[in-house]
Amino acid sequence: MANVKPLSLKRQRTVTAPRRTTAIEPDDLQAEVVLDLGIFHVEQSFTYAIPDQFKESLSVGSVVQVPFKNTNHNGVVVAIEPRSKRNLLNVEALRATNVFSSKQIAFFEKVAERYSTNFGDLILKSLPPFNKSTQLQGRSFSDIPGISMTGQRRFEPVSLDNSNFQVMSKFLNSAHKEVGSTLLIFPTLRSLEEFRDVWLKAQGIDHIEVGAHLSPNRRRLAFEKLLTLENLVILGLRSGIFIPARDLARIYILDENSPQYTEQRSPYWNLRDVALLRSETEGCDIVFFGHGWSAELQRLMDLNWVKPTTTNYSPPLSKRIQTPPSSYFEVIRNGLKQGPVLVCLATKDYAPGFVCRNCRNRARCKCGGLLSLKEKGSAACSICDVVLSDWRCVECQGIQYLVYRSGVKKVVEEIGKAFPGRRVILNSTDSETQQEIDEKCIVISTYSTLVKTKNGYAGVVLLEGEEMLARQFIRAEEELFNLWLNVLSLARADAEIFLSLPSSNPISQAIIAGKPSKFMQYLKRDRLETNLPPYVRIIQIVGEMRALSGLRIKLEGEFGNVLNTLISNSGTRLTIKAKHEGAAELLKSLKALQKMRSSGGKELFTIKVDPYYL
Repeated sequence: MANVKPLSLKRQRTVTAPRRTTAIEPDDLQAEVVLDLGIFHVEQSFTYAIPDQFKESLSVGSVVQVPFKNTNHNGVVVAIEPRSKRNLLNVEALRATNVFSSKQIAFFEKVAERYSTNFGDLILKSLPPFNKSTQLQGRSFSDIPGISMTGQRRFEPVSLDNSNFQVMSKFLNSAHKEVGSTLLIFPTLRSLEEFRDVWLKAQGIDHIEVGAHLSPNRRRLAFEKLLTLENLVILGLRSGIFIPARDLARIYILDENSPQYTEQRSPYWNLRDVALLRSETEGCDIVFFGHGWSAELQRLMDLNWVKPTTTNYSPPLSKRIQTPPSSYFEVIRNGLKQGPVLVCLATKDYAPGFVCRNCRNRARCKCGGLLSLKEKGSAACSICDVVLSDWRCVECQGIQYLVYRSGVKKVVEEIGKAFPGRRVILNSTDSETQQEIDEKCIVISTYSTLVKTKNGYAGVVLLEGEEMLARQFIRAEEELFNLWLNVLSLARADAEIFLSLPSSNPISQAIIAGKPSKFMQYLKRDRLETNLPPYVRIIQIVGEMRALSGLRIKLEGEFGNVLNTLISNSGTRLTIKAKHEGAAELLKSLKALQKMRSSGGKELFTIKVDPYYL
């Protein structure tokens, strides 16, 4: 039988460019391409020959496909030069042209230096997944009409009797009439969707949405619009700060103090700092919006690096602000005479902790894990996830317990007994109420799942203040203060208010006075006295004990005049307090050290710059 040739598709028979070029012609070009190879120390660009079919279309900032060790990789062209090297591998495919401008490439380089990470890894992760047939033609940056870039950095303080969204919408409506695209960043998907569905639709403003929360297809479609269109309104979450917009003129950021703006995976970057780097590099304006702000932003305003647009003053919501030892039941009772009342606390379960009534030992599972009450009479383990409907103390076999901290579900039970006949609405992460409240009822909610009312709450009860302040991280006060400001913005001007902190507490005093800046000045003094961020730069390094011990000695010898070091008891975490003026050189040295460890096959250190949880 004669041999039968295997079938082949038409696209498989098309002529492809040779993989390697040896001769050099007078007009030949070569490209420097940065790749993401997953190897930390391999950050330099690689040289590839540019075939004739790509000479006219390929430009700096284009995304290409090139071979590297028998595997094709996507890369970004960072330079194009006359051909000087022989025997080069060719650029095999052109994925997208004119993706990044030279200023945007410089921006990624600055971020990589700031957070001691790999430049190629950072810039290529900002791109959507490409199909094999993808070939997009971005509009040349030279063809984009000139934009007046002022690089202004501002903070727009929003008073408690106003809405963050309303103020942002006002700014956007004015800016949309000018040349250039506007990028709006939100801390949560819920806040993005509310702004999109309520405020943008009301004004009839078209927009595009970017971010990892979208499907791969929607990300590619948004990416294509970014490459070809100008004067866009762009909505995104944290990662949206890296988008390759053609004509980015303005960046608007809501609640820059939100913990959602800190990346929890390497390289642990923070949105506020990255956005300021982009504004500095590209010259685009940046405006922060919020009822409150972070200690970092306060320092930048003190240095006049960021300027507040107005003198911040939030008028007192009412003269009827109560604090302990008063009972919050009276606030609920008085508020219900006028409208709905909101009760907020942090814990969503029935009770996060309980003890045996007999021996007073903390309730534990047989595996050793701590127990919490998800529902009344139903205990769940924090380790093995077992659910016990017939709990019995492992120490004394007792069956009765005492709750020492109530969760949102237990508060529902207590308030329901105290106000019989009144409707009580539970709004937690397990049971979200999205519609607006428009009746005289009691809404019990966690701080992360707030629901709005038609005319504002007539009463607001803020619980678990002392418990939240007792958390062991330096931003506990700052986070609680900004959280309470956001809740109080939902109240009427004459609302009844209960704060679960004494009137002598700086947070209570600032809210009663209606001056958030009063608390921020207190926080500034506290951080300066204790030599804590933002007045020093904190760098945390986690690694093997022996390696960290040697590193500590070297750093103190080389940078002893600008830093102090602290080692954990386990010896596996090194904390560095560095002066701002010496931090840049220190971070360059740490990145060089990471490259040496990577090239030597050693495990990399985990490096966090200004970690949120400290």
